[in-house]
Amino acid sequence: MSEESLAPERGPGTIWSAATELAAALAVLLWAPRASDGPAGVWVLGGLLVVGSMALWSRGQGWADVGLSARGAAGVHLERYLLVGLALGALAGLLATLGVAPLLAALAERGAAGSPQSMRDSGARLAQALFVAWVHVLGVEMVFRGWLLERLEWLERHVPALSGASYGPVLLAGLAYGLYLGDGGAGGLIGGSLVGVGLCLLRRAGGPSLALPIAVHGAFASTYHLLRFIGAT
Repeated sequence: MSEESLAPERGPGTIWSAATELAAALAVLLWAPRASDGPAGVWVLGGLLVVGSMALWSRGQGWADVGLSARGAAGVHLERYLLVGLALGALAGLLATLGVAPLLAALAERGAAGSPQSMRDSGARLAQALFVAWVHVLGVEMVFRGWLLERLEWLERHVPALSGASYGPVLLAGLAYGLYLGDGGAGGLIGGSLVGVGLCLLRRAGGPSLALPIAVHGAFASTYHLLRFIGAT
């Protein structure tokens, strides 16, 4: 299946509207207030979701048009993507928590779960952490691997100067995710961007649905929190 066929057919907008949407997203990433306990501030993600929703509405679209739907890629059952994604995410979470791949720690919702000791004290805190993590994962994937990646890919197809830069949208969407996560200077920005690029590639591999990156990201966060809860770190 070609990349062209993955793009929504309704209301693609114009080059000007796509550029305006991306500029608004960048403004939110750079200037929205962040939570004091972590980089994944509720105001940043909330602002991006509002801007994305308004942008899609203005084009007569919805979040289903950028991947939040039950459609799988041609010839492959959606359940396979979910199972593979959950397995990959759980494995990545195990490796990251054990310190084998510390760069992957950028995926964890560090500010949402509380300290390891507080999680051991109450199973309710773990349940809350898992719920918040999955809600956060859903919002993040809608914004970065759904709306923003689709807009960047649309520009790549319709702006002559960008034609042929097939991985440009992936790199730029990954950088945007690094800006969202990165609170550790250059290292945090690079690590978050690499994670973002990987999730964008998973989105492309998963066809028109966000199921694969959501499953990987969510399983990673869940494994991370579960291992902290049982004292694996």
